[in-house]
Amino acid sequence: MRALLWKEVHENAYKVATGLGVVLLVHALRQLDHFNKNFAADVDNWAMAIGGLCAGVLAMDVVAGERSRGTLEFLLVRPTTIGRILLAKFVVGALGLLVVIGAFWAMVYATPMAPASLWRGDVPQLLHDVSWPAMVYAWYLPMLVVYATVFATSATTNNPAEAVGAGGVVALLALMSFMLAHFLLPEI
Repeated sequence: MRALLWKEVHENAYKVATGLGVVLLVHALRQLDHFNKNFAADVDNWAMAIGGLCAGVLAMDVVAGERSRGTLEFLLVRPTTIGRILLAKFVVGALGLLVVIGAFWAMVYATPMAPASLWRGDVPQLLHDVSWPAMVYAWYLPMLVVYATVFATSATTNNPAEAVGAGGVVALLALMSFMLAHFLLPEI
């Protein structure tokens, strides 16, 4: 199992590094007043975009990539179960997603925001009241659902792009179902 985890970490390192590079770029851009004002007004959209893209990129070729490169058969003949292979792939990608989301929110909390008058709603108060670990957790869980959805569709396709497309459709349908249930069901 250790060798399998090492292989997965090695294969996902560039994806996580790219996600961290995007967070670093956003941090550098936030040093510009104009960008920081716009970022402060849309921090939730930035979190959704970075988390969603990272989840899709980390999961899109987990199984489909192995299948398209012809390495899946090699993995399956190893002395381990398919469950352990999928578990290793899922855990490594999920931890990579956690690292990028944690880095994003660390950047949000560590870099001073634009003046509070430019923010929407109660965002300044929210960042003051909610701790960094709680914010990371709150954003990690929905992004983990996106990751799991794309991961599952990656196992059913031969093409990583198809996995992202199918995973996006499934995630969109799940979101619409959740919204319908939220608005149509009476509160208990």
